[in-house]
Parts: sequence; structure tokens; C-alpha cells
Amino acid sequence: YAYRSLMNSAFFSAGTGLMVILVGAPASYVLSRVKFKGRDSFLYLLLLFSSIVTGSAAMVPLFLLALRLNILDTYHGVILVLTGGLIPAAIFILKDFTDSIPKSYEESAQIFGASSFRILKDIVTPVIRPGLAVIFVWSFVQAWGNFLVPFILIRDINKQPGAVMMYSF
Repeated sequence: YAYRSLMNSAFFSAGTGLMVILVGAPASYVLSRVKFKGRDSFLYLLLLFSSIVTGSAAMVPLFLLALRLNILDTYHGVILVLTGGLIPAAIFILKDFTDSIPKSYEESAQIFGASSFRILKDIVTPVIRPGLAVIFVWSFVQAWGNFLVPFILIRDINKQPGAVMMYSF
């Protein structure tokens, strides 16, 4: 059981890190480059709610949502819940990295016909790679040490991560 629980922890952590990168990078790029009404207010509210609403305060609604979506006792359910908790902070960190990129890089690519996705993939991502690495390691560690989410959402002993298994042991 110990080896399986460590593998489950690694799977939860790697999946969460990957999802945070896949969602956080495009979101931070959009919030950095696209000007829309209420953007600064949205960023402030995102920061405010991410720091005020703690994981333990949100567990009852998250459990009910997981129950309705039929993702209780699944790997992807835990990864989605962990990712949702880490996304706001990841967006803030990655937005600062994205803000540091000169817009002339993107304008040059647009002149040559690059799409927004192509600009994100070939120009922005290589420049913010250190930020992506930081976010991946940070989210990996946060997911690895998380006890509450897997404890509430996972019932099958074969799917429990190391933190829950140590408590059960």
C-alpha cells in the first residue's frame, strides 16, 4: 500500500501541476494583453477571493459539486479540485512574467501572419519558461502535501495518496 500511495501522490501532483500550467498560461496571457472593461477589478477580485476563501471553507460546496458531477473517488476529480484552488495564484505569478515581454515581439509575429495561439506557443511560452517551471514545482508541492481534498473526495484505499495513507496507517 505504501508504494501505491506514493504513486498516487505523484500522479495527483503531476496532473495538478500540468493542469495549472495548461490553464494558467493562456489565462495569464489574456489578462496581460487583452484590455477589457473591468479587467483590473476582475484581477483584484481574483486575488481577494483566492486569499479569503480557504480550502477548508470551500470543502462542503466542493464535495456537493463533486457528488453531482459524479467525480467522487476518481483521480481526475481530485486533480480538478486541486487545480481550481491553485489557478488564481498561478495566474497572478504568470501574469507578471507575461507583462515583462515586449509587445514588439508579438507585433512582429502578427505582421508575419502568426495567430494568437501561435504567438503564445512560439514566442510567449519560451520567454516565460522559468515562470512555468516555478508554477509547476509550486503546484506539485502544494498538491503533494494536500491532505484535506483527497481525504474527503477519495474513499477507495487503493486511490489514496501518501498524506491520507499516513493518517490512516
